[in-house]
Amino acid sequence: MKIESAGVSPLSVSEAPTEAGTFHGRTLNAGANPSAAPVTLAELLDWLGTELPTSPKSEQHLQRLLDGDITPLYERRVRRP
Repeated sequence: MKIESAGVSPLSVSEAPTEAGTFHGRTLNAGANPSAAPVTLAELLDWLGTELPTSPKSEQHLQRLLDGDITPLYERRVRRP
């Protein structure tokens, strides 16, 4: 399975957050522009690794993704009916 992001457009102003909050040490205000403070994939994976309970294998996959190795994305197997 190939993941493509070419057709994904940035959020419009109407899709901006409606409530204040924080993410990875950054404050989000109501109506904040997501492109003003972008979060990198590495930051997102780092946050996921600290906030979600994971197995050792999942931690290894996250670390490989952080290191730039995308093979864990292709190792996923889909169960067929």
